[in-house]
Amino acid sequence: MAEDNLKGRRLSSWKEIAEYLGWDERTCLRWEKNLGLPVQRIDPESKRSRVFAYADDLDKWLQGRGHHKPQLLETSDPVEHADGARESMRKPRGIFPWARPAFFALAGAALLGLGYLAFFNAPGEPADFEVRGSVLAVKDASGRNLWTYDTGADNLRGTDFYRQHFQDIKIDANNFGQSFPFLIMKDIDADGKREVLFAAQSQDPVDMGPLICFDHSGNELWRFEPGGERVYGQRNFSDDYYLEILDVQDLDGDGRLEVIAVANQIPFFPTQVAILNCRGELIGEYWNAGRLSRYAAADLNADGRKELFFAGKNNEYHKPCLVVFDSARVEGGSPQSLDCYRSPQVGQGTEMIYALFPKTDIDRVEDPGGDSFVGIQRLRNNRWGLWTTSSFVCYEFDGRDRISSVHLSDTFRRKYERYRDEGRIEAGELDETAFTDALAAGILYHNGREWTSEPFSKSIELVRKQKRNFIPR
Repeated sequence: MAEDNLKGRRLSSWKEIAEYLGWDERTCLRWEKNLGLPVQRIDPESKRSRVFAYADDLDKWLQGRGHHKPQLLETSDPVEHADGARESMRKPRGIFPWARPAFFALAGAALLGLGYLAFFNAPGEPADFEVRGSVLAVKDASGRNLWTYDTGADNLRGTDFYRQHFQDIKIDANNFGQSFPFLIMKDIDADGKREVLFAAQSQDPVDMGPLICFDHSGNELWRFEPGGERVYGQRNFSDDYYLEILDVQDLDGDGRLEVIAVANQIPFFPTQVAILNCRGELIGEYWNAGRLSRYAAADLNADGRKELFFAGKNNEYHKPCLVVFDSARVEGGSPQSLDCYRSPQVGQGTEMIYALFPKTDIDRVEDPGGDSFVGIQRLRNNRWGLWTTSSFVCYEFDGRDRISSVHLSDTFRRKYERYRDEGRIEAGELDETAFTDALAAGILYHNGREWTSEPFSKSIELVRKQKRNFIPR
């Protein structure tokens, strides 16, 4: 389309706006936010509303700021010479007819040599990276730059941070806490090439970027904006979210990786659990009234599909919670009693298990709002360990029935003795057996209707039967 025909044109998306300006979408978003790029929204009150702009307005804005759109050099157009003759710029000049065969032979040999060198020095697959300012630079294993992406974030965390949050989940040996990757370079869609999953992490939570998937050459395949506006009771919670958990897993054994993304609302609740396929399509979504900050995946019953574990806190009950899903059915929201923790936009959850854990004496001293979980880790013999944040109590889950045992840590014992001596705990000597038995008995499970001490899924065999009888919607 000729440039003149674009005057007065209405551009109806960020993609069209970016293409017209000749810059990437992220840069245009940053220009709108910081420099007043004249972009309009169908719903001015919503950041997620569809956008539009007029080409004339964009041109005036560019001229006012001294910017220009990138221009392509049309080398095939004829050139006017002083003598009035017209000649193509692509026509070779200064080569005698008798010399042309030798010229083309030499040129062909040179091209073959360059092709040989290019073959053996071709850039490889994404394997390494560097963060410079707001820019992610992706490199191959030999350190050669492959491509870059400008996030537009003013306070993007640096290379050292992303080194600690690269590729896989890491476990802290001291407290069994988890740190999750925000940069992953793996073959997501089983096409033989590594894709790059990247989530911009800024020191300013409101400047966090979306989750973006690039192909090995740096072309954007898809992006996912976590969260969304939700109404709980009479309150409207905004769509300001930051990514807490990111992981990729082959959940169904087909060789392609699914993406698990958990995002927390700023600064309150809820938490969104999102399951995406390799094309970035949302195939599962769950909302919890409280932070979910720990996660694990494993095939408990050897049926070829992994179960998903999420641990955190339920704000209504002020207690730690554990949520377990069949990864084929991640839907709805957490079981709540009060309207202010329930959303009409969210249906009943499809959890295999939703469990609440009791408060301890230490929780009542240190965190009256309720403890959470600092770690979740798979142990031997298909067991799982969960560690609370403040009291550091360990709950063992055997993967077949319910919590099988409860253990007190040295950290718990020291805190208990100190708070008892200070008079902040009204208790005598700690009877560990009675204390842990009471904690185990205090775990509540939701059976779809009410809270009970009996687990909803009494055995993994029942879970297997539920899967066989499940008809996908």
